[in-house]
Amino acid sequence: MSSTKDLPTRFDLAEANAWAKELFNESDRGAVLIGSAYLEQMVERLLRAKMIGNSKVVDGLFEPHSALSTFASCTGLVYALGWIGSQMHADLSAIRKIRNDFAHSALPLTLEDPSARDRCKNLQVLKFEPQRELKTAKDHFVVAVFFLVLQLTKLLQEASKPTPAHDPVVKPITERLAGSGSERWGAEV
Repeated sequence: MSSTKDLPTRFDLAEANAWAKELFNESDRGAVLIGSAYLEQMVERLLRAKMIGNSKVVDGLFEPHSALSTFASCTGLVYALGWIGSQMHADLSAIRKIRNDFAHSALPLTLEDPSARDRCKNLQVLKFEPQRELKTAKDHFVVAVFFLVLQLTKLLQEASKPTPAHDPVVKPITERLAGSGSERWGAEV
């Protein structure tokens, strides 16, 4: 995953609107690649915001071929931990699939291609947005990315690090071996 250092830490509506307008001015491929990369970085930032431990360990989790090196693994983890709901998980997964189609095709693709268009029009974050204003699949895609960025920004603002865990104290093995039967391996460790 790429660096999250350039992402804003606070939501700025004017900046977000300018960013969305820039996405509308991109080609469909450009809008998909830039929009999905931004969302991927936001999800990574959410994970990092809630992680404890030394930065070398955390950074290692996001290195290529490691546990959190893909958009799918990161979105799966934030969903599995209950940090995002099923709607956001489904939308991030759909956007990732659109991104993969565009990134791995040498053919000229547009968001009006049937597969991409259907995914865009089924993005759940748009269920409250008046459909009459969203005429094209690109409208659906960019507005969905915009709202997902808003949701992730809110989650980031509310994120807090957990209390570091402590390793449990275990009595030395010699003390346990001194007992017999159930005393030896009973509930008290």
